[in-house]
Formats: sequence, C-alpha cells, structure tokens
Amino acid sequence: MINKFINLIFLSFILFSITQVNSQDNTFFRKYNLGGMQGGLQLAVTSDGGFIATGQHEENGGNGECDIYVYRVDLCGNIVWFKLYGTDSQEGGKSIKQTSDGGFIVSGLGPLSLSPRAFNMKLDPNGNIEWAKRYPSEWMFYSHEATNGDFISLAQNSLFRSDAVGNVLWRKSIGFMGNMNLWLDELSNGDIIVTSTGNGSDIYVGRFTSIGEPVWIKKYGSGYSDSDHTTWSAKGVVNSIENSVCVTSPSYLGSQGGENILVMKLNLTDGSLIWSKAVGGPASDQSRDIQLFPGGYAIAGNTASYPVAINPSAGIIQNFGERDALLLRWMRMEMKFGLGHMVEMKEIKQLECNIIQITGLLLLHIPLHQYLGTLILVWIHYLLKQIAWVLLLAKLILHP
Repeated sequence: MINKFINLIFLSFILFSITQVNSQDNTFFRKYNLGGMQGGLQLAVTSDGGFIATGQHEENGGNGECDIYVYRVDLCGNIVWFKLYGTDSQEGGKSIKQTSDGGFIVSGLGPLSLSPRAFNMKLDPNGNIEWAKRYPSEWMFYSHEATNGDFISLAQNSLFRSDAVGNVLWRKSIGFMGNMNLWLDELSNGDIIVTSTGNGSDIYVGRFTSIGEPVWIKKYGSGYSDSDHTTWSAKGVVNSIENSVCVTSPSYLGSQGGENILVMKLNLTDGSLIWSKAVGGPASDQSRDIQLFPGGYAIAGNTASYPVAINPSAGIIQNFGERDALLLRWMRMEMKFGLGHMVEMKEIKQLECNIIQITGLLLLHIPLHQYLGTLILVWIHYLLKQIAWVLLLAKLILHP
C-alpha cells in the first residue's frame, strides 16, 4: 500500500461520527525518472482511458538545456511513446489536452533564444508535430479546444482565440487580473470562464463572451507572498447543473498558520460568492487543481503541514523530499479530509473507469470505491439523523 489517509477535519453527527484513519491499495504506481531536472506540469486523460502528460526535462535527448517532453501511457501506466521537443536553448511544456481528432494541443514556454516565447503546438495521436506557433507573450499557460474547433488560450497577461491551425482571431489584454492566467473553460453558450492570480489578489475570476468581451470580473482576497511556486495555484471547475464555478487559490485567510488553500463557490451568472472556505495546517499548504467528484469536489496540491514518513509496512518505501502531496475531498455536506503522499501533485482527474488519478512525476491510481465507501457512510449518517428527527416529532405529537 502506497498511500496513507490522514484525517484533517471531521464532522460529528448526532448519532455517531467518523474519525477513521486508513490505508488503501493503488491500481498502479509508476515513476518516470531520467537524469537531470524534471518537472511534470500537467497530465490529462485520453479517450482510450490512458494518459498524456507534458513538462520539462533537463539535459535529456541532446536538444539543449531544458526541453519539452510529452509522454503517453496506457491505462496501466505503460509508456506508449515518449518524445522530446526543443532547440539548443531552453523550453518547457505547461499544459496539454487531447483534441477532438485524437491529437493533442500543448502549450508552454518556447526557446530562450527567441522572442516572444509563448507557444502552442499541435500533435497528432502519435506525437508528431502538425504545427507549432509562437505568440506575443512570455508564457502560454493553458489552451482549450472550443466546440467549433478553435483554440481558446491563456498567455501571460492575455486571453486569445485562434483557429484550428493556430492563427489568431482575436487577442485581449487581461494583465489587470494578474500575470498568472492559469485556467479557462468554455461554457455551454460559448462564454469563457477564466482564473488568474497576482496583482494583489488571492484569485481573479472572470467571465468573457466568445469574442473576449468581459461579462463580469471579480477579485477575491488580498494577496499573498510568492514563494515556492505559490503563483501556480489558481484553478477552477465548472458545475453547469448548479450554474456555478468552484475555484481554488493560495491565501493567508483562515488563520490556520502559513499559506493556506482557499476554496470558493461562485455563481456563474454574476460571480457572486455562494460560499468560501480556507483550509490548511501550521505550515504552508498549496492547491494545484480542483475537479468535480461524486458528492462534491476533489482538490490536489502539496503540504508541508502533514508530512508522511517512510513506512515500509504501509508501502511507503521512498522519501521524495520537499513537500508531500495533498488530496482533499470536499463534500457537499462539508466533510473534509486530506491525503498525505510523497511528491508534489500537479493534476487530478476522474476517469471513466471509476478511478481517481493524481500525478506529478509519478502516477497513482486510487480505486473510487474507497471514496464511495465514505460517501455512503455520510449519507447513512444523514438518513439516520432525519429518522431520529421524525421519531422525535412523532413522539411529541402522540405524547404531548
């Protein structure tokens, strides 16, 4: 067993409570490690149930200082292909998503020797380059294929839209939202929802039309000190059924001590706050991504507050150093708990095969039934609580 649950926060109910700490098996564990510095910056699920990832490798492949890597693995984590892209300068991949034709759109930082450096690169299903283009910015943080085949992208300080081969259709400056424009999604009516951080805020969230005109833009929080890649945390997930977006960012709010994780649920219509929470421990904690999960949300990040020591009996056999990874399950009934691991996690996705996958420089699969067991217990608590109230009410009516 590779993971160990750590109870961070628990709820007490009238009838009974859960304060359980347990371990669990993984479907698989894979670490892809080459010489030199490596950084995993995003991983996505592919249509066949496998995974595609991008990031930056140093001194591998002979292309130069740091190169863009992309690797594709199958459902069990076996490498299908692994490719490096770059020049004799320095480059890195920041985001990757599969496109409707089975290929991939990669965004990131282009060669140090060229300006501008922001790029989008379109790959076919086998990793061959179909086209690559640079855009007037330092970083390209995120790209999303629109329903009509265009690409909507977030570069540093700008939001823009390009056609299916990367030609710019329009570009809007959004530097006032901070210069770390990290996530976007397309809404059902074609509008665009964007998150960013910096410029004296914990997080900015904005809604724009399909041609980049602002509908609303809101600033939340009063900012934080940038250290240890803090600014790489400003992500969101849309819940179209509830007409809401749930976002996460760094924050000093919450009085837990050190850097905390801010989570907010906002109304998509006008950006009004539905609720907000800050979680963390005595040291520094960061979020890196948020996704919808049965009964609520799942948040992946890293923690210095809840370290996990080597424990061979629990299958924790290697100390990766620095921070441990953190996984929070945020339920609609407000039950929260954390998961300590061994490396900093970057992304979390829910798979079609009912498995939750989290990744940094490694892959971990966690069977969904482990989480559903807790969800069922919570609902049992809720139902029993309602029954208790009904019985009490009946007693008062029958025996006033």
